[in-house]
Amino acid sequence: SINAEYGGQQENMRTKISLLLFLSLLYSTALSLDIKERISGHVHPVLVNVQQTQVKIDKAVSFVATPSLLETSGDWVTVSWADVTDPSYSDWIGVYSPSNVSFNETSPIKYQFSYKSPDFMDGKGELKFSIINMRADVVFTFCKGGLDKPTIVAISNTVQFKNVNEPLQPHLSLTENISEMRLTWNSLDASQPKVLYGTQSGVYHNTVLATTTSYNKSEMCGSPATTYGWRDPGLFHSAILTGLKPDQKYYYKFGDIFGYSDEFEFTSPPLVQPENEVHIVAYGDMGKGEIDGSLEHWQEVPSLKTTFGIVSDLKGKNPPRLALHIGDLSYAVGYSSQWDEFFAQIAPISSQVPYQVCLGNHERDFPRSGSFYTGTDSGGECGIPAETRFPMPIKKNPDEPWYSFDYGNIHFVLMGTEHDFRTGTVQWNFLDKDLSSVDRTKTPWVIFFRTQTNVYR
Repeated sequence: SINAEYGGQQENMRTKISLLLFLSLLYSTALSLDIKERISGHVHPVLVNVQQTQVKIDKAVSFVATPSLLETSGDWVTVSWADVTDPSYSDWIGVYSPSNVSFNETSPIKYQFSYKSPDFMDGKGELKFSIINMRADVVFTFCKGGLDKPTIVAISNTVQFKNVNEPLQPHLSLTENISEMRLTWNSLDASQPKVLYGTQSGVYHNTVLATTTSYNKSEMCGSPATTYGWRDPGLFHSAILTGLKPDQKYYYKFGDIFGYSDEFEFTSPPLVQPENEVHIVAYGDMGKGEIDGSLEHWQEVPSLKTTFGIVSDLKGKNPPRLALHIGDLSYAVGYSSQWDEFFAQIAPISSQVPYQVCLGNHERDFPRSGSFYTGTDSGGECGIPAETRFPMPIKKNPDEPWYSFDYGNIHFVLMGTEHDFRTGTVQWNFLDKDLSSVDRTKTPWVIFFRTQTNVYR
């Protein structure tokens, strides 16, 4: 019995040791994954405590941004500093736009910690930032006190764009007619915005005027979209290019008296018939990342590899003809500037092929806003920015972001998972009618997209 008892104690001890080793390994793995994630993956850094931001200028600090005039969106700025007292690993450089913002009411667009510069502990250094044209000037701040209690000790000179009204963010999308293509873009002001297009580079025999719309803070549902995350989104112009021949390459540019874009190109949709195979790319939950290594409230660093890969494929022998982004698009979640960052990242794709989307929880969900789920995942946007920026191919009531279309030999159906889909609802009736009317002799393939698995939660 003594041996049996001793043996039992040994086994119990081995079990405890094994459990401790397992928990230790689990913790180490989680820590390793967390570090890896922060370096190269899904990053949701600590937010800047906007309301606690103070301005206490230290006149001894030298803080300069060069150049002060940028030619185009995405140009690089070098920010240099010297004579910073008591340098710390918690010091950071913030990017704000416009330059006259209230620092304790507006979140920075992005930021970098000063320790990324090798000489930061000597009170000096420099960092580089890629700056997107967001229709306004930009200013940089040197902040001490970390992110929780930031104190701005230096503000840089103002950095401006040569053309603050530069037409940007080209986004192609489909309509209900395969002989058409919609183009949407963004600018600060407008005077008869238009698209020029034709079948030869530099020769534009066709012109179409655009319609213009926007949205404002009062249309948002809650914070941060209505508070420190808000930023004026500018104007959105949408034009429908008509009379397109199937599988024809077209060249185009867009703008108005304030300036025109560079030339872009796309290939028009193929005829809807079973022998017309289609090469597509489809993904979801992509978000965006910063090529300059900056941090922001939410970023998906792997998204850069995704977009670079697709751009490379577009230059290949069998390029994709269609891109489908299935919800959780920019992860702006109430921080308006992040939509500008996102569209700058996808522009090399969305300017060449139709970029079709459906809304996810991070575009639509917010309490008492009409979403099926009542979480706060949209950060107060409640679908307004996403639906304004991505016009749907089917004309119907607002806040009904489900639709279908034919492309080549495929019938695509995109569901709105954040809206009521139960039997008898408007969306259920649409899906029932649409799926039951598919002509398999024309589109033998049917592809159904949704952002998430629908369960009652």
